[in-house]
Amino acid sequence: VTDPYDVGTGYGHIAVRVDDLDATLSSLAGDGIQPEKPPYEIREGGARLCFVRDPDGYRIELLEFPG
Repeated sequence: VTDPYDVGTGYGHIAVRVDDLDATLSSLAGDGIQPEKPPYEIREGGARLCFVRDPDGYRIELLEFPG
């Protein structure tokens, strides 16, 4: 177990681009990590995204771009 870290007040979240959002979420589910809400499209034909939290509770945005 590690000590929690403090990133200060300027932190909102980080964003990570993934090739396959569904496969990424399936892999994370195997480690007990679930999305805050189901994935959604930003707009028709746009990126799909969702948010998860790391073990310290920080938000991570997962993005899958079309094509």
